Amino acid sequence: MGMMNMNQLFPDLLSIGELFADPDVAYIVPIYQRNYAWRSEQIEQLLGDIRDAIRDDKASYFLGNLMVTQKPSAYFEVIDGQQRLTTLYLLLTFLAERGVVNNSHQNRLRYESRPRATEALRRVSLELSSHSGSSAHSSTSEDTGIHQGYNVIRQYMDQHVIGGDEQKKFAEYLLENVSVVRASLPRKTDFNRYFEIMNTRGQQLKQTDIVKARLMQHLDDDEQRACFAWIWEACSDMDSYVQMSLTRDAPKLRTAIFGDDWSRLVLKKFDDLVKIRGETDASMTVGPLPCQPLTIDEALVKGDRDRLKQVILNLVANAIQYTPHGGEVFLSLKRIGEQARLIVRDTGPGIPAEDMPYIFERFYRAEKSRTRSQTSGFGLGLSITKWIVEQHGGQIKVESKEGEGTTFVIWLNVVK
Repeated sequence: MGMMNMNQLFPDLLSIGELFADPDVAYIVPIYQRNYAWRSEQIEQLLGDIRDAIRDDKASYFLGNLMVTQKPSAYFEVIDGQQRLTTLYLLLTFLAERGVVNNSHQNRLRYESRPRATEALRRVSLELSSHSGSSAHSSTSEDTGIHQGYNVIRQYMDQHVIGGDEQKKFAEYLLENVSVVRASLPRKTDFNRYFEIMNTRGQQLKQTDIVKARLMQHLDDDEQRACFAWIWEACSDMDSYVQMSLTRDAPKLRTAIFGDDWSRLVLKKFDDLVKIRGETDASMTVGPLPCQPLTIDEALVKGDRDRLKQVILNLVANAIQYTPHGGEVFLSLKRIGEQARLIVRDTGPGIPAEDMPYIFERFYRAEKSRTRSQTSGFGLGLSITKWIVEQHGGQIKVESKEGEGTTFVIWLNVVK
């Protein structure tokens, strides 16, 4: 792989076959990452997406990103994407059991300092070696999530990819045509600043500004350049879908650009986008935000002003984004004893109960599935918010019920 430049990411576009091809490379899921947590919904979504790509005769299918850092002993520590990577490992194990791929991937994935997960992966591999053909089972000393995931794969494949020829076709497409980007972070990355490095804003801001400026030089007038900058900024927002960030508080404009279900680009020419943006520009920029204060006390806390500002902006932007027209967003800041309590509450759709344990996970939306048919997701914003609050010695809590809105509560120590 050569000498790694310590100041930049190293992205490699790899097929799934190439991802596990090097016999000297293994992937380690570090202790600070959560256990394998994908269930039937996420696993079947991944498998279904691959089946659809085969059915539609697509030349390739991009599955997503795998963020890693390479360690001196020729293994990759998985920073983000471990759920998808573990699912791929289990899928390859199943296909090897059916004899349509070899078992070269075996023992290439390990969970650091977690004997339950390690034993579960070992047991799955043992069943492959013995060709038992029975469903994977677990003991109390093993991670049941891994066994459940393996059984979901087995059941899905036996129901939807039937017969040796079909499974062989599926395996060949998986190994050769399905790809991921494995992006290697510098070895000495400070993971307390991981979020900034991951979205590359901190590292590549200067370069992207240069690219932006050079592209804008080719546009004829200020109206076109303003439209280009509008698109550029929306596409740079890593915390929401472009449909939302491009047309905040302008649902009519969103429909005009992306259709009634906001799932496709209706406008085909840049000039059409310039025109429609000009016609609706006033409605995009005029009018108060749907924010109403409850109580605002004076509270002085010690910390990084810009970081704490980012916490408030993230929570308020998130609340506004998911609150429908006519809804409300409430803010409250109150000093209680030796702490300041900040509340951001909205009347939006709320968060499903099954998502609540994971909303502070990095890119939970991307990890959950590859589908773009849903507009829900948490991106990096809430993960960054939680990290900032905890770095200031505070706590963040969330309460939500589907259909009844969401409340975020932050506690920070005040200056005595």
